[in-house]
Parts: sequence; structure tokens; C-alpha cells
Amino acid sequence: MNRQLILIWIVTVSISGCLFQANPSKQGAESRASSVVAMTLPEFQLLPGDPVSWYADILWIDPQQLLSGRPAMRGQLKKEIRTSMADRRYRFVKQGEAKYEVFAAVVLGDFSTAEEKRLNAFFNIDPTLRTNSDRYPEGTLLMAIGERDNPQALWRGAVKMFILGSDVLDVTAQQRLKKYVNLLVESIPRSSLGH
Repeated sequence: MNRQLILIWIVTVSISGCLFQANPSKQGAESRASSVVAMTLPEFQLLPGDPVSWYADILWIDPQQLLSGRPAMRGQLKKEIRTSMADRRYRFVKQGEAKYEVFAAVVLGDFSTAEEKRLNAFFNIDPTLRTNSDRYPEGTLLMAIGERDNPQALWRGAVKMFILGSDVLDVTAQQRLKKYVNLLVESIPRSSLGH
């Protein structure tokens, strides 16, 4: 157990310099800063034009049904990830035709053993990435990229998301979701070849 805590501390210290900070806008209570924690194998880079596909559907862990009133958010998240990656010149192709696979999950509470196994296949979950604050409702958006047919993360990242209640306008929810996805995708190491 002590070894595990030391390892977590070393990893946390070593990646703390790799945090991407968003500048909060001045919109009162809607203003929140977000940061991304990302870890990458040293040799991994995505090249412009690299074909990617989904490993599986986005995994939603929402035991308290915080987003039950926002069913469209699932499709919106998938669309935002595809768009953000396409903006950086990665191509989404059919499953089985890609060089790399993308897996994403939204964690809004404690997950079951089955969900934990699915996450650990790609993310090797660090407990610090899944704890939630008691002061305000928030969750974590996780994303990973691995080689096709080898679900081990070459890159993985997490961003804390401030979950919007049903009283917040959909347009604000979409803007915030886009911000989180862009922060996360921006942390994927990429080659400058072809620019």
C-alpha cells in the first residue's frame, strides 16, 4: 500500500508541470477554471491524418442520474470529441480500419466493479482522478488513445467537469462541454509534420 501511495505521489509531482489551465470567463457563477492531467508514453505522437476510431461507446457512470434530464448530452459529447480531433487533422474511420482507438468515459460518482474493469482496461485508474468534491457537483471526463486491438493507453487524460443542472441553458452546457473537450484533446501529443 505504501509503495502505491509513493508511486501515486511521484506520478502526481512529475505531471503537475503538464497541467493545461483554462482562463475562466467573467460570467459570475458560471466562471470556473479547469485543468487537464495527461500522461503519455514518451514515444507516442499522433500524426496529422492518423486514422482513429471509437474503441467502444462512451461509458457514462452516473449512479445518481445527475444528467438524466439531459439525454442529448451523450451524443453532444461524442460529436465534440470527433470535431475537436478533426480540427487537429485526425481522421475518424470505421472500427477495424483505424491505427488508433479512442475510449472515453464520464464519471459522475462511484462506479461498479464491472465499470471499473472497463475503465482499467484503458485508463489504469488513479484514485485521485475519480474523487468528487463535496462542495459543488462536478465529474471527470476521461479519454484514452491506444493502438487498435491493444487496449492499453499510449495517452490518457482527465479533466474535471462542472456538471450543469437542469436550470442551466442548453447553449451554456454545450459551450462548457466544448471547452472541456478542447482542453483534453489539446493535451494529446502531436507531431508538427504536415503543418
